[in-house]
Amino acid sequence: MDLFSLTITVLALFFLVSSCIEVGSNDATNLVNAIYGARVLDHKKAILLAGVFVILGASFSSPVIDTVRKEIFDIKLLDLDMSLSVFITSYFVSVVLLYIYSLFGLPVSTTAIFVFCLAGGACGVLGSTEAVNWSKFSEIVMAIIMSIFVSGVFAFVAQKVFRRYIGYNLEKKELMVRHGSWISALMLVFLFWFMLVEGMKNINFVETFHESMSPFGFYSFLLFLWILFTLVIRFFLKRSDKKNVVNLFRYIAILGMVSMAFAFGQNDLANCASPGVAIYMMWSQGLASSMSLSVPIWALSVCGFLMFLGMLTKRAKNVTMAEIKTGSQKENVVIYSPRWCQSLGKMLILRKKRSAKTLNKIHHHSLDSHSDYDALRASVILSVSACVIAFASGQGLPISTTYVAFASVVATGWGDGVYIDGNSEVKVGRIVWVVSGWFMSAFLAFVISFIVALVIYHGRLVGLSLCLIVFFLTRVMSQRMEKKHTKKYNKTVKKEQIEVKKLQHQEA
Repeated sequence: MDLFSLTITVLALFFLVSSCIEVGSNDATNLVNAIYGARVLDHKKAILLAGVFVILGASFSSPVIDTVRKEIFDIKLLDLDMSLSVFITSYFVSVVLLYIYSLFGLPVSTTAIFVFCLAGGACGVLGSTEAVNWSKFSEIVMAIIMSIFVSGVFAFVAQKVFRRYIGYNLEKKELMVRHGSWISALMLVFLFWFMLVEGMKNINFVETFHESMSPFGFYSFLLFLWILFTLVIRFFLKRSDKKNVVNLFRYIAILGMVSMAFAFGQNDLANCASPGVAIYMMWSQGLASSMSLSVPIWALSVCGFLMFLGMLTKRAKNVTMAEIKTGSQKENVVIYSPRWCQSLGKMLILRKKRSAKTLNKIHHHSLDSHSDYDALRASVILSVSACVIAFASGQGLPISTTYVAFASVVATGWGDGVYIDGNSEVKVGRIVWVVSGWFMSAFLAFVISFIVALVIYHGRLVGLSLCLIVFFLTRVMSQRMEKKHTKKYNKTVKKEQIEVKKLQHQEA
C-alpha cells in the first residue's frame, strides 16, 4: 500500500467535511438573504427551512458525480499520483479561500473557485497547460460572466415594471387584486420552470415529462399556467382579508427560497463531494474509476447536512448581513468598503434626490424598523435568480448561484433607486469590493493551486506536510486579521455616529 496515496485519502475525508461546511457558510447562505432582508422570516427560521430543503435536494441528487467538472481537464493525461495531487489541491485551496471570504462577509462562488483550482492544479502537476481544455474552460467562464449581466438586467427591469404597477402599497387589496395577481403568477411560473429544469431534473417522472414535450409545447404550457395562476390568485385575493393580501409576496418569496435550496442541494453538492469521492475511488479501484462515481444516498444526505451546519456558523451570518446591507433601501447603513472602492463608487452614482413623498412611501408602506427591503423585492430577487439559473442549466452551462443572486440584489436595488441617497458611496463601494473579490478569487485559486499541486506532487509526504502547516497557519492568521479589522472598523463607525449626532444637534 502506497503511503502517499493512503495519506491523501485520509486527508480527503477531513477536507470533505470541511468543504461541505465552508460551502454552506458562504454559498448556501445566499439562499436566505432575500427572505431575511425583507424580514419575511427571522434568520434562524429561514436557515432551518432552507437547510431542510438543502438536505432533501442533496438526498435526491444524482448519485453519479462528474469529478472532472465538465471536462475542464483531461484526466487521461495524468497518472494516479498526478490526479490525487490535483484533487487534494482543490480541497486545500478552495476550503481556505471560502473560509477567508466568509470571515470578511464576502460572497463568492464555490463553482468558480473549484473550476480554477482544477485548472491550476492540472497545469501545476504537468508543468504545462496541455491538460486543460481551454475552449471548455472559456465557455464556463463566459457563462458565469454572462449570467451576472443577464440576471442584473432582468432583475432591474422586473423591479422597475412591478414597482410601477404596485408601488410600495402592498397592503392595498384593490391594487393587489388588479396587479398583484398577474405579477405573483408570473413569479410562480418562473419558479415552476426553475424546479422542472434545475431542481428536479434527476427525478424520473420529470425526465419523462421533458422528453414528451417539445419546446413550443413546453412554453405554451407555461403560458397556460400563468393564466391559470393569475385567475386562481385573483379569486383568493378577492375573498381574503388584509393580512393575507399583505402576505402574498411573502409566500412567493418563501416558495422561491425553498425551490432554490432544493436545487442548490442537488447541483452544488459536487463542489464539496466530488474531490473526496474521486480520491477514494482512485485509491481503492484505480484511476479509471474516477470518471464516473456512484455515491450512496446516505452519503449524499450527510453532505447536505454538513452544508446545513455551515449555514449556521457566524461566518455565514457575516455574508448574509453584508449582502443585505449592500442592497438595503435604508438611506444610511453601516458596512465596510475600502476607500478606493468608495471613491470609485462615487463615480458610478447618479445623484438624484428622491422626493420626501417617495421616501415616505418606501419607509411607511414597505419597511419596518428592521427590514432592509420589502417582500416584493425579495420575490423578484428569488424568481429572477431561479429563472436565469434554470435557463443556463437547460443549456448545459454551469453558473454560480452566488453571483446570480448577488446581481439580482444589486439590480433590484438600482431599480428601486437605493443608490442615490444617504451613504450610497459606501454601498456601491461594497459592490465594487465584492466584484473585485470575485476576480481575485479566480486568480488566487488558479495560481495557488498551481503551486500547491506542484509542491504536493513532487514533494509527496513532505509536500503534503508543508501544505497542511500552511493551511492551518493561514486560517489562524485570517482569524486574527478579521478580529483586528472588525475592532478597527467598529471604532471608526462609532466616531462617525458621534459626528452625525453632533451635526444633527447643531442643526436642531
